[in-house]
Amino acid sequence: MSKERAGLDLDLPDFQPRPKPPAVDRAEVREAAERSGFTARHAPVPSAPVSAPSQTQTFDARSLRRSTKTAKLNIAVTEEVRQRFWTLAQNIGTSDGQEALVAMMNAIEAELNGSR
Repeated sequence: MSKERAGLDLDLPDFQPRPKPPAVDRAEVREAAERSGFTARHAPVPSAPVSAPSQTQTFDARSLRRSTKTAKLNIAVTEEVRQRFWTLAQNIGTSDGQEALVAMMNAIEAELNGSR
């Protein structure tokens, strides 16, 4: 059940294939690379052998990233509001969004409780 392709009878008298680009002289390329400071395509061989890490000292960096923060709070805001939030966070001396938000909520609650 093979179908034959439909024949294309195109008359293209002006069609010319693209000429192949001229071959690049490798010596010229190497000279240009050295002039620009590119000297190798591979990593340099280390001068001293690298010692294996000690088996007695283990360090797992994942423990540094552990946090009790498990819930997300995503709020769609304008760029101006986002900049204002982080500026206020820096002004109170934190780069943690939760600390800044808690401080702002505490200030609002104190103001609401004081006005009653």
